[in-house]
Amino acid sequence: ITIPELPTSTTTYPSGVTITPTTTLIFDSTGQPYNSSGTALTSDFNLMVTTSDTTKIVTVSAQTGFIQ
Repeated sequence: ITIPELPTSTTTYPSGVTITPTTTLIFDSTGQPYNSSGTALTSDFNLMVTTSDTTKIVTVSAQTGFIQ
């Protein structure tokens, strides 16, 4: 995860936590998400956050960038 306000370009997850797929999402000033090529997402994007005993899906909405 890249957080613009931090001086480093990577964030380390706690031991045992994985996030897939590995990707870059960019949000413009209105919150609309783009892929690493700068193309606006045309459909919702799902990330899987996995620990040793559970998996959760995090969805980024294409037009609004709403994360749930």
